Amino acid sequence: MAFQNENKDILIAQRICNALRSGNTEAISELYHKYHVFFSAFARQRLFASGEYPIDNVLSDFWVELLNAKAICDY
Repeated sequence: MAFQNENKDILIAQRICNALRSGNTEAISELYHKYHVFFSAFARQRLFASGEYPIDNVLSDFWVELLNAKAICDY
């Protein structure tokens, strides 16, 4: 089952990378809707600092950086 999920994730990533390379920045919204809750929980767990650390800013920067197709698609 985990292998099937990995294959689905790879196919989604490839499709989104192709769309981003074509200039379709809206393609990232699929990832956002699918993984934002997970990334938010992960970041809160890792970056918790008595509420002083701007976790929402970190997540916003993360999603904006994903719009750079060259940076993520070459990975």
